[in-house]
Amino acid sequence: VLKSECLDLPEKTFVNVPFELDEKVRDIYDQMEENFIAEVEGLDQTKPIRILAPIILTKIMKLSQIASGFIKDEDGNAHSLSQTRINITNDLIESILESKNRVVVYTKFIWEFDELLKALKKQALVLPVRGKTPSETRTKMFEIFQSNRKRKIVLLSMVSAGALGITLTAASNMIFHNISWSVDQYLQAQDRIHRIGQTEKVTYYHIIAKKSVDTLILRSLRDKRKISDMILDNP
Repeated sequence: VLKSECLDLPEKTFVNVPFELDEKVRDIYDQMEENFIAEVEGLDQTKPIRILAPIILTKIMKLSQIASGFIKDEDGNAHSLSQTRINITNDLIESILESKNRVVVYTKFIWEFDELLKALKKQALVLPVRGKTPSETRTKMFEIFQSNRKRKIVLLSMVSAGALGITLTAASNMIFHNISWSVDQYLQAQDRIHRIGQTEKVTYYHIIAKKSVDTLILRSLRDKRKISDMILDNP
């Protein structure tokens, strides 16, 4: 039996929030997209950093990182390129809070989770839950969010912390700061606020970098196809 057939749940609304990549970030993005390699300067290094993507799926991951405002070097160290995406999500959260609503925010990468947490902690209203958060602490945070209206924001790591088995119906807004590669994770994340107990219309926001891999990922999710299949069908 489908959920829609047996549960009287409120309407879902999906809103894309597009933005332009900064000029410097666009240049790095285009290098990677065209050549599978990018040279990045001005990251507190004595020499420019060369970022390689030897295979198509690695290239997609690197493009997603760049569109998010950071890049990892070959040693796995993250380097900030831009705060534009962080600022857009932060502004959207402030707008939601001003309307007396609460919000759940999903991230894909550790770097953006940490950067958003820095911005949101200024409000002292955020409950951060990531993969390394102990299970008991995680459960307690979710209970606090459900019962305490003073706690306005839950910040979640998509992969490790928040896609399955939790109820966050105290919020009727969800922001995908970055979109998961996985159709199952994406749909399960939506259900955290759209399940029994939800009485308000729910709104999902996608933060999307224009002319980037973000649109490919979102299209793959809407078509319920793995992004790897889409890429290999049409590299």
